[in-house]
Amino acid sequence: MAIKSTVISGGLKYTTIRFRPGEQKEKRKKKRKPTSDCVQRNNERLAKRHLAILLGHNFKDGDYHITLTYAKEPDPEESKKILRNFLDRLRRLYKRSGEILKWVVVTEYHGHRLHHHLILNRLDWNKVRNCWKHGSAFIQELYTSGDYRKLAGYLIKETSKTFRETNIQKQRFRHSKSVVYPVEKVEEVSAAALAKDPKPSTGWIIDPDSVYHGQNPYSGAPYLEYVEVRDGPEKYKVWPRGIRKRYKEFYYREPLENYQITLEDIIDGQKSESGET
Repeated sequence: MAIKSTVISGGLKYTTIRFRPGEQKEKRKKKRKPTSDCVQRNNERLAKRHLAILLGHNFKDGDYHITLTYAKEPDPEESKKILRNFLDRLRRLYKRSGEILKWVVVTEYHGHRLHHHLILNRLDWNKVRNCWKHGSAFIQELYTSGDYRKLAGYLIKETSKTFRETNIQKQRFRHSKSVVYPVEKVEEVSAAALAKDPKPSTGWIIDPDSVYHGQNPYSGAPYLEYVEVRDGPEKYKVWPRGIRKRYKEFYYREPLENYQITLEDIIDGQKSESGET
């Protein structure tokens, strides 16, 4: 058997199919030591996917993509304090306006002047702009119809050279506590699904460019990923009489980039958390 996990974010459905641990029929392969380039490509691809899911679930068309620059460029350590103060001012502004602030930020300073990319839920632009007092703020409204994969790819690429390069930035991106994780549905499917071309769900169309047959860079276990695009407006499912299909549901979390944790480990870990989502 294999495990199929599905996450709906915005107008997209992200699906991953991989073997249940210990159920791969062929003889178990000796764990290998992948090259650093192989691991880096795998990690970057998964980071783009994870960020696209979070953006699609928390932001919508009309929200902001803001680039913050400095009139007088600070050093990276000082910029952390400036950005933190700016986000605090935004938080107070949104609270006075009766809104909850949501943000995702990346910082880039390798080969460019230091600048920040900020994804922000919408509020009066003039009020938001007045909170940044250290240079220019360039705004673009999000208009993606719920597909944030290109934006996520751009943001991850921006930090690919500076990620963990120093103590200044140890994460590819950061987000506010108000950013919500979508629910992930997990079910058992036949292992034969890993070798076949995926079929679209009812009301969805598979993006052919998203179909990816990969291998775990450590164990060599195969997996399949693909993305479906909603075909028309969202339709509410009407269950026929009889037994409903049961899914295991839990909140989507950032996957360990090498799939070294099993599904059982994830579920057991979540059961032990107290009140975390």
